[in-house]
Amino acid sequence: MVNFTVNIVSDKGDSRVPVALAGQIMIDIQDLFTHIGEYLTSRELRIQTLVNPKFDEKFRIYMDGNGEMSFNASTDDPETKGFGDIIEDTIAKMEETLDVMGNGTGSYWMEDNFADALYRNAIIYDIVALHQDLVDSDGFHLEYGSTDELKRFGYVDVEKLSTFIKRRGLSFDGATIGILERSQSKSGKGPRYIFSTGKDVHSRISFKDRDELERSLQFIGDCIVVVAGTFTYCDNGDLISIDNAEDMCEVESIKFHRLISSTGDVAVTTPVEAKVSFKNNKWTLSNEDLGIMSSSDSWDSAVQSFHDYFVFLWSQYTESDDEGLSEEELEVKSALLSHVA
Repeated sequence: MVNFTVNIVSDKGDSRVPVALAGQIMIDIQDLFTHIGEYLTSRELRIQTLVNPKFDEKFRIYMDGNGEMSFNASTDDPETKGFGDIIEDTIAKMEETLDVMGNGTGSYWMEDNFADALYRNAIIYDIVALHQDLVDSDGFHLEYGSTDELKRFGYVDVEKLSTFIKRRGLSFDGATIGILERSQSKSGKGPRYIFSTGKDVHSRISFKDRDELERSLQFIGDCIVVVAGTFTYCDNGDLISIDNAEDMCEVESIKFHRLISSTGDVAVTTPVEAKVSFKNNKWTLSNEDLGIMSSSDSWDSAVQSFHDYFVFLWSQYTESDDEGLSEEELEVKSALLSHVA
């Protein structure tokens, strides 16, 4: 497990720290840690909106008996211990974020490292809040790090970050999965194209140019596709529009490199492949070798159920003695372990 230290230090050499200041800084660090963890989780899950609140406990920071912060790790769970840990990755990314954002730069680095605008903006707000609380403290600074030699959190260019958020808003360049549909425009002047990611979840889509539109028309219907473009979301995490859409292609399966649930996670060396289908307004993800099938009218729910079931199977079978397992269960165990061999 990675050790990570956060200290509030007086510039005047006073060993005391006001309780109100310590409490507020802890809240700032907790918010930053949670948002970075949720962002990394969303990338692993391939979900399209915000991470389920049940993950909040996974990224909760606790104080030990001496009043110091400790970062609890999901690898402490026996079922998944030793097979990768999203918490350790979150700690590393938080330290890197504090390094970069505390040197007066960081807006373009944020765009490169946090592709999702919802989480990117939330993390920027967390950094600004931390900076402002330290400025208001009048005589205290933050030291942090994963080694014995701690680093001092420096200057945050709030104006530059504010300008960046205003310019980029809730838009970012990326890719997503869904169904291309066509309907008549309200004006009656021509067809209107929408992108569906589940029951009653539709967003407007416009293409980069005429050639991209013509090439994409072959996918209209129940064909599952992946499309790249500029995605714009509203504050609650719903996708509003896809602009400059391009490189649309059909997809029959997706591969996961880490299977993650609220109780544990397993990083695999051989990706776990899930076949994808969409029928009667329901998404289905399945893996025949593992006996996993999850179905929902929401893409995010179907994906999360697939991951939850994998972690459940892992905890049920991988640590069990072969003598106590049936022939079918032994096959599942072998299939699970083949992904970390």
